[in-house]
Amino acid sequence: MIGTPIARGRGPLTRPRTILPAPMIEQIVAVLRSAQAIADTHWHWRTFDVYQCLGAAWEADDASLPHELLVATLRAALPANTTLADHTYHASAATIRALFDDAIRIWRQAPHSAGTGSPRTSVA
Repeated sequence: MIGTPIARGRGPLTRPRTILPAPMIEQIVAVLRSAQAIADTHWHWRTFDVYQCLGAAWEADDASLPHELLVATLRAALPANTTLADHTYHASAATIRALFDDAIRIWRQAPHSAGTGSPRTSVA
């Protein structure tokens, strides 16, 4: 709903970012990139919003990730004092591209965990 406050920022992703294995993080990034590519050609604030772009990419990935995790990632990438619906309503195609870039960056900033050889992430 437009105007409904939600938790945003990296806080809601703290736990997933600390326990997800590298292959799952790569899959999240791949779905977000796919959604971004869909948005580049199909996004329109009224007829094909970010939820639909994300949903189309998620379905193409055979729904192997929790959809809620992808939505939470987009919400975490939002500027302060807005919701995903409000942001989409007032966005341009460039703004939507930047939103996906920021969401991808959240997962790309994952440091490697010492001693395991597999990346684990944490919130700085």
